Amino acid sequence: MRKSSMRAGWRKASSIRSAVIATAVVALTSSASASVNGPRLPEGPGTASTNAAPGTQKEVQTKEQKKSEKKSAKSPGSSTEITAIPFGDKNNGRVYNASGGVEIAEGRVLICDNKTSDALLELRLDPSGVKVGPLVRRPLAGATVEDAEGMTRVELDGHSFFIVSSSFNRHNDTVGGKMVALEGSADGFLRVDEAADGSLTAQNMPGVREWLVAHYPDLKAVAEAVPDDGGINIEGLTWDPNRGAILFGVRTPLRSGRPLVLPVRLKNGGNPWTVDSLEALPAIVLDDGQPPAGRGIRALAYAPKRHLFVLGLGKAISGTDATFALYTWDGGEDGKLRLRPHATFNRKLKLEGMAHAIVHGKDALVILDDAGGYAVIPADDPRLQ
Repeated sequence: MRKSSMRAGWRKASSIRSAVIATAVVALTSSASASVNGPRLPEGPGTASTNAAPGTQKEVQTKEQKKSEKKSAKSPGSSTEITAIPFGDKNNGRVYNASGGVEIAEGRVLICDNKTSDALLELRLDPSGVKVGPLVRRPLAGATVEDAEGMTRVELDGHSFFIVSSSFNRHNDTVGGKMVALEGSADGFLRVDEAADGSLTAQNMPGVREWLVAHYPDLKAVAEAVPDDGGINIEGLTWDPNRGAILFGVRTPLRSGRPLVLPVRLKNGGNPWTVDSLEALPAIVLDDGQPPAGRGIRALAYAPKRHLFVLGLGKAISGTDATFALYTWDGGEDGKLRLRPHATFNRKLKLEGMAHAIVHGKDALVILDDAGGYAVIPADDPRLQ
C-alpha cells in the first residue's frame, strides 16, 4: 500500500511538471510571435480608412472617441438613444460648436461652427459613418459671419450655392447668472460659392436682421431683448424647394409657447444678393399636438427623397427642463408635426444642427452636437420612422 501511494504521488508530480512546461512553451511561443508580428490591432470603425480622401491624415482616435463609437455602434433594437461621437479636434483648445451643415459629396459634409467666423469645416465619413481624419478647415474669402447657427444648400434656376446664417441675437454677456444685453447684434447672411478648385467665396447680404424685424411682428416685439428673455435667436435654416424659399427656424421668440418657421422667398435667384431679393411669406406656427412645452427650433434639415423636413426641438431658453425631441413635418401651412418617438437623445448631447448626407450610397441624417461631436443615423433606421 505504501509503494502504491508513492507511485501515485510520483505520477501526480510528473503530470504537474509536464503541465507547467507546456504552459511555459505556449507563453514563450506567443511572446515570440508578438515580437515578430507586433501586437494585433483592432479592426472596424476604430481604424483609419484606407479609402481616405487625398490629402487627409490618418487619425489616432482618443479613448473618449472609441468609447462613444462603441455606444453608437449598438443596433437600434438594443438602444434608441442617440449618442454623439466626439470630433477629437479642437478649435484653439476649445471643442468645435458645430451648428449647421450641408452635404457636398458622398461621405463629405460641410459644417459651420458658431465660434469660427472666417471658415467652414469639412467632415469626412467612412462607409460606416465614422469620421476619417481631422476636420478640414475651408477658409471663406470675401466675408465673415458672426455666431453662425444655420447652413443650407440652395438649388435654384440651375445654380447651386450655400447659405450660412447668423443667429441674429442681441450681443450679450452673463452677469450674476443672468443674461444681460450688450451693444449691437450678431450679423451675417452669407452666400457661399464653391469654385472648381474647392475654394469658397462668400458674399454677405447686409441688413437681414433689420429686414426680418420689419416683416415679422413676432420678431419686432422682442428686437432689443436677449435670447433668455425671448429675444431673437434663429438656429434653424434650410431650403424649401417647393416654396422656393429659405426657412428660418426660430428658437426664440415663441408664439403662445410654440415654435415658428419664417419662410422667405428668394427672388431672381438671389440676384442681386441684397434684401431686395427677399419676399416675406406668412409665418408658420408649428404644432406637435401636445400642450406648449417651451421648445424652440434647435435644428432643421430637409430629407429630399422623403420630401419631409426633420426638426430638432429643445429648450427655447436656458434654465428650463425641456428635453430634445425629433419631429418630421410635411411643410404644410398648418404646421402639424409628427413626433419620432423612438429617437431619444443622450443627456450629454446638445443638438445644434442637422444635415442630410449620403453614406455608403444611402441616405442618412447627420446630427451635430454643440458639445463637439456628431452622430450618423441611416434614413431607414427605426428611430427616423
